[in-house]
Amino acid sequence: MLLDVWRVEEISGEPFGREGQEVRWVTPEALSGYPLPAANRPVVTAMKLPSHYPITPEPGSDTPAFLAALDQTLARGYGLLQLRARQLPMAGYRRLVPEVLQRCRLTGTRLLLNADPGLVEELGAAGVHLGSERLMALSARPLDEHYLVAASCHNRAQLQHAVELGLDFVVVSPVQQTASHPDARPLGFSGLRALTEQATLPVYALGGMRREHLEPALQQGAQGLAAISGLWGAVG
Repeated sequence: MLLDVWRVEEISGEPFGREGQEVRWVTPEALSGYPLPAANRPVVTAMKLPSHYPITPEPGSDTPAFLAALDQTLARGYGLLQLRARQLPMAGYRRLVPEVLQRCRLTGTRLLLNADPGLVEELGAAGVHLGSERLMALSARPLDEHYLVAASCHNRAQLQHAVELGLDFVVVSPVQQTASHPDARPLGFSGLRALTEQATLPVYALGGMRREHLEPALQQGAQGLAAISGLWGAVG
């Protein structure tokens, strides 16, 4: 079964079911209250996800500067953010997350932690973003459906595993050459297309992405784009 989903920005007339089906306008948030088939779940998830998924750089030692750049990023209303702070000691991480989470809640932004899934429930975040190694080590979805669970994927096997675990969305990388991973072979937009065609869940493009790459990413079947420097602080 192919569910061919389109974003329609302009219509004329009134839609109706050609076979007498009921048609009703509802918000994306209300869709979860309807008895939809399981195959519709990724479609509903995609409707609730934004087109931009900013990822924080490592916070470093200058927390005030990091939080100032975070405020600039959140002010753009992306609605979703990944906190990537792998180099912070755990004590510093536990101090930082509540500050980031408070700012996210004030702007209606869902915060995903790139960390152990157990910290999500403990610290009150909206979900977890799994690195590819952590993804492949799992045999079941780590959090229930009240949380968002995303993962980083670099090839078809990782993408398929994310689908099998019932994750909400994935980030595919690197689409283009990046300074942070100079030795990684870029997928290119054609490689992105090959993976989005195999995916049955929303896919974000990552790697050298900036705001002007949104339309090319959408044309390849992506949900949108993810980026660190391209969406962070004053640059985004």
